[in-house]
Amino acid sequence: MRRHRHTRLTRGLQMVVAVALAACALLVPAPTPANAADPPFTGPLAVGRTPEGRLDVFAVSGGRTVYHKVQIPGGWTTWYTLGAPPFPEAISDIDVANNQNGGEELVVAGEEGSIAFRRLSASGTWGGWTSLGTGGDLVEIVANADGRLEIFAGGLRWDLSNRWQTTPNGNYSGRHDLGDGTIPVEQLTVIKAPDNRLQVFVGGTGSASMYTKRQLADGWSGWANLGAPPGYTGYDSLKVAANSTGALELFAVDRDLGAIVVKPQAAGGSWGSWVRLRRVGVPPPVVGMTVGAMANGRLAVFACIFDGIGNLIVQWTQAGPASWNHEWDTSHGAVGCGNGVGEVEVARNADGRLELFTLHDNRRVYHRWQLTPNGTWSPNWRYL
Repeated sequence: MRRHRHTRLTRGLQMVVAVALAACALLVPAPTPANAADPPFTGPLAVGRTPEGRLDVFAVSGGRTVYHKVQIPGGWTTWYTLGAPPFPEAISDIDVANNQNGGEELVVAGEEGSIAFRRLSASGTWGGWTSLGTGGDLVEIVANADGRLEIFAGGLRWDLSNRWQTTPNGNYSGRHDLGDGTIPVEQLTVIKAPDNRLQVFVGGTGSASMYTKRQLADGWSGWANLGAPPGYTGYDSLKVAANSTGALELFAVDRDLGAIVVKPQAAGGSWGSWVRLRRVGVPPPVVGMTVGAMANGRLAVFACIFDGIGNLIVQWTQAGPASWNHEWDTSHGAVGCGNGVGEVEVARNADGRLELFTLHDNRRVYHRWQLTPNGTWSPNWRYL
């Protein structure tokens, strides 16, 4: 997950927005109580998939210790510890992907730029932590077309770099620089595009623009400037997803307006204009955001917002391929998702149902899920 900043509203605006959203929040039952015996989580969160296709939730406690909890028939396991990575600093970012053989690869970044990973074999056995040296406090891991995993890292004090498995399920290459020292990497997201080539998106402090580069047959393209929405000076989160037509859509949080902005890819691979997703009027600040694809291929954006009193999760859904409903859905209600970083993640179950996960202010992980693919959601948030 990415780190986010809280945007502060004026007192008058807080009251107006709080009254409007509180009414919607009251329609949703409160989350189930947390189990005090489980560790308090500080974030970040990540959601992976076991070799059997079950969801696997990873959370950090005390800044350094990684725990995970696996979906099983009729529920979930208890939280199991994976210990702390072999570096001294706190974990700043975490991501997970599947090896070619189906085993999970968990990668973490430290606040001082250290990178390490831990591997789940196809047979279900976790290996120990392995250090990969340094690279940045942001990290992403994605599978190449041939199944080899590739790790990308960067950060405010770090240029963009990558390293990759030299064979599927195997060891990693050394660190290679992908940046040129001129492009900020405050935010980082990577996707395997529909043409099976990886594409990186970055941006951040010092530049309102966002940048991308694509994997080529013999290396990487140069940076392409994607620009920024009019009047836009910065953003706090960056996500990318492919819609049902196979085109990419880039999502960010407008730091000044506290709104979600989308840049869709047009036919032929060019990029369209920025679109702002927000309710009529001034929205409250967005403190966390994620994007998921429903079983019908339509994308859905989920955002943790601060309404002046507390935090709740709202949703925007595509009306059709590459078109959006601009009104938000507040039916997910209050869940205390702020916790200083606005952690919210979405994953798709094996049967196509989406499932939402968030880190509550009480330092426990809560979840909610679709009852049927593309359908309605479970009636309340439940403690995981």
